[in-house]
Amino acid sequence: TGRTVLDNLTELCNAAGTWLTYDIHEGLWSVIINQAGDSTASFDDSNIIGPININGTGLYNLYNKVNVSYTHEDLKGQKETISIEVPTQDRNANEPDNSLNLTYDIVTNPVQAELLGFIELKQSRVSNIISFRTDHSMINIKAGDIIDITNSVYNFTNQKFRVVTVKEVDAQDDTMDDT
Repeated sequence: TGRTVLDNLTELCNAAGTWLTYDIHEGLWSVIINQAGDSTASFDDSNIIGPININGTGLYNLYNKVNVSYTHEDLKGQKETISIEVPTQDRNANEPDNSLNLTYDIVTNPVQAELLGFIELKQSRVSNIISFRTDHSMINIKAGDIIDITNSVYNFTNQKFRVVTVKEVDAQDDTMDDT
């Protein structure tokens, strides 16, 4: 009770493998489940304006081990830690050891803690961030939606991405850079 409602909701979402998002069109908060899904919109050269920028995780920023700390339900409030590691043969050449430490204060089940650790470890290794501009026809895209992109330069054919942020910019503004 000593924390803000948003902090408490964020902690609940983290423990459930979800994201909390605010829909500016509806004026409501919602939860996006971290799972595969179908694309809600398609992008290609016909509706992408200008360049596409792609950033990946650098070799020295890849996590190859995760330590998940949680309160074990059978140990009367004592903390337990689960460690998950990417096998050496599955790492990139010259990849240094890099651990991610997670703490879930409201997770009490070891299976849930391990699942959350696997999700975070895998996502840290496959994440690409793509940004581009589009026109007003895609105004209903919102954070959490899954979109697909087809682009010959990057060899994408219906490559799926999850929208993390959407920035609406007036066409008169020359600094438009994200969608």
